[in-house]
Amino acid sequence: MWLDRFDLQNIEIPFKKPIRVGKETLVKKQSLYLTLAFSNKKSGKGEISLLSGLINLSPEEVIKEVNLFLLPLLKRNLKALDKPIEEVELKELFFNKLPKTKLPSPVIFAIESALLDWNKVSFPDNFEHLFPGTVNDFSIPVNDLLYPTDQVFDLKASSFKIKVGRFNTDEEKKEEISFIKKVASRLKNLPPPSQRIRLDGNRSFSLKSLQKYIDLLDPTTLAQIEYLEEPLQNINEWKDFYKKNKIGLGLDESILDLEKQKISLPIGTKAFILKPSAIGGISKYFSYLNWVHEKGIKIVVSSTFESSLGLFVLSLLSSKEASTPSGLNTYKYLEEENPSYLFETIDGRMLIKKSSNLVFEAKQDNPHQL
Repeated sequence: MWLDRFDLQNIEIPFKKPIRVGKETLVKKQSLYLTLAFSNKKSGKGEISLLSGLINLSPEEVIKEVNLFLLPLLKRNLKALDKPIEEVELKELFFNKLPKTKLPSPVIFAIESALLDWNKVSFPDNFEHLFPGTVNDFSIPVNDLLYPTDQVFDLKASSFKIKVGRFNTDEEKKEEISFIKKVASRLKNLPPPSQRIRLDGNRSFSLKSLQKYIDLLDPTTLAQIEYLEEPLQNINEWKDFYKKNKIGLGLDESILDLEKQKISLPIGTKAFILKPSAIGGISKYFSYLNWVHEKGIKIVVSSTFESSLGLFVLSLLSSKEASTPSGLNTYKYLEEENPSYLFETIDGRMLIKKSSNLVFEAKQDNPHQL
């Protein structure tokens, strides 16, 4: 079997309201859809997620990387494609179906997503083996993403991530603290009585400022906090903070430093927050899975505000972590007119189902057909 052709489409989807990512404020989500068509007349599609402030790649850079890798593969006999993807291959780059090479993480995610999509239509029984219970509609537990500026919110999700450390004045800081306390107070009277709040600091704090911030939270609120997600500018200071406060850590931005052995696993790590579009693709996610489980650490699948196409793939990955709420309840922030999949969150679970739309009709700027 061989790769017969491929094409790219530039996609823009507006956010319902401006979204802050790092120091950037975004009004639209930009992606490229990659379609791989093979000689068995089957094809697969994946999303190359671009997100300024986190994934700093331009569409032009992406197109160049895709062309450099895929053009030489056209019409080339790839015997590995004659067989379905085996579960042991999920942790291997491109699932051992294409030659291994170095590519930007969002491109890897898209290629591997397209391969999974192609595998599903080429070997239907195999897909049920890889992701049991997902052939038809399925559901996963999710957390909800809350911002201290939210005026209205419900508490029906399994857990809640609150973005913190984004204040510029003492008044904004007080409002942020007040919001956390309000959420904790309301959760105290709702089942289950377990820790359900995840505070995401995005490396906004020094050790001293984080301690002052935590000291403003009362014991009732602190009891509701499951972990702090990468709050410190210097991860090496986490040990001192943990010894005093005993609050768990969710490792996010520093995961790549851990992989490169620039840091050791921080004490008190409770969760790995994995964004497959940013950490090296689907295969990298699966390579972490067993290693993390051996250490008793949760894996939380997180998004880079992918469209419904990419979010469906992330939901498949989350289904492998059936009891851990994922960070995928982000579809509600996108104004996607004709989604490939539909998502609905009810009582802490997100239902995923196939849309009746066969063609994606978001804004497409100068499609690249190769």
